[in-house]
Amino acid sequence: MSYQKKSSSSRKRVHYNSDFRQNNHNNLSKPLIIGYMSVDVNRQYIPNLSQLKYLNSISNGQTYLDLNHNIDVAVKRTTDENDEKIDLLLKFISHYREYINTTYKILDFITYRRTLISVICSAFGVSESLTIRACLFRGTIYLCSVENADELLRRKSLTKDEEKYCAWGYKFEQYILSDQPNLTPNIEKPVIENEEFSLFYFTTLGNLKLLYGAQIDALLAKESTTENPKSNDFETNLNYLRSNKFAELKTNKEIQNIRQERNFKRYKLLRCWCQCILADLHLADSRFKPVTALYIRY
Repeated sequence: MSYQKKSSSSRKRVHYNSDFRQNNHNNLSKPLIIGYMSVDVNRQYIPNLSQLKYLNSISNGQTYLDLNHNIDVAVKRTTDENDEKIDLLLKFISHYREYINTTYKILDFITYRRTLISVICSAFGVSESLTIRACLFRGTIYLCSVENADELLRRKSLTKDEEKYCAWGYKFEQYILSDQPNLTPNIEKPVIENEEFSLFYFTTLGNLKLLYGAQIDALLAKESTTENPKSNDFETNLNYLRSNKFAELKTNKEIQNIRQERNFKRYKLLRCWCQCILADLHLADSRFKPVTALYIRY
């Protein structure tokens, strides 16, 4: 089964009730971390914390970062979400099948956070093409976002500058994040774009039970933050993760006019708000701006 929502410039403007905008997310229970995974240089699932990164500090004011430093030796991403679909998520489910079935019983939906974000943005009237495939298996609906032909062509047709901007995002993370708490980031080693760390969450939306995975940029480190356990014990690692908070990093082109600011708030900031709500990141104002997001201008 597949659901498609096509954007159209000729469609009527839809006015959404302000109560929905402000209060509907209150029906979403606080997301609970129920698992984790690392993804290595070969895009293989690893059930440990080896790819967990730490955000130790953020300098105030302007900071100069050479995002081109060693960018030519970066190990580029070899797969994309359209190819992988929810394969890594299913490996987590399979690896911890007994734990999930025993603790969380029958789940209504299993998916990735990015799919939920697309659905939420659609409810806010944000026009974007959306294709979601669904599979009902043993009482649970598995959801998977896929690119349509236009999106695939657009991604395959990126200019050299656009590819460089994507690479800058990875390099920015390397400048900011470290492998252990209170450790200086290492900007000399090649950026490996295949590597990532994800958390898995359980939450309820009304009477619906959801399990979803979300890629996480970093753990927010304090002076008292200890190193990750480097353990293969699931409960030890899970307790460590649950006792900490996490951050979402964002970069953005310098806003130069009102139109750019309006589009930034309507599209990028909305998606960031959704990311934070679904991963329990702290918000300064739940309608607008996540306090754990960092923005730079280039």
